[in-house]
Amino acid sequence: MYTQHLYYGGQVGLRSHTGRFVCVEPNDRIIVDRSQMNVWETFTVLSAQNKPFGSPVMVGDSIWLRTYHGKFLGVNDRNNAQSLRTYAHVTHSLQWETFTIADGYNVYGNYGSPLNIQNPIALRTSHNTFLCDENSELVGNLSHSQ
Repeated sequence: MYTQHLYYGGQVGLRSHTGRFVCVEPNDRIIVDRSQMNVWETFTVLSAQNKPFGSPVMVGDSIWLRTYHGKFLGVNDRNNAQSLRTYAHVTHSLQWETFTIADGYNVYGNYGSPLNIQNPIALRTSHNTFLCDENSELVGNLSHSQ
């Protein structure tokens, strides 16, 4: 059986449990209301662990998500999703821009296995919460994945 894996430097869309895509608009507004994935709904996956471009993304890896507009998705102390900081190149990142990939079926297991893009995932924030869609707003306030 053929499975598709995600590789560092690859682009992804984030689709919520509602079937809608996360969109970052040019004014940095983040909303989860798009029925199709276009450029504003695209994120480049970068390693927060200095893994090289082209290497596979694994469950349990720490990642950064760069928006189409060149900014980084993060969760601030108020637990609202923000796209605030801009970098010319990434050599380090603020803690709130780092997410850990969790298996959508088993958020506390399967670490070290390749990420299959056909399966759901959960994104754990640096605040130990999970990103979620609440009324078309991306927030990080769940203490566990639902």
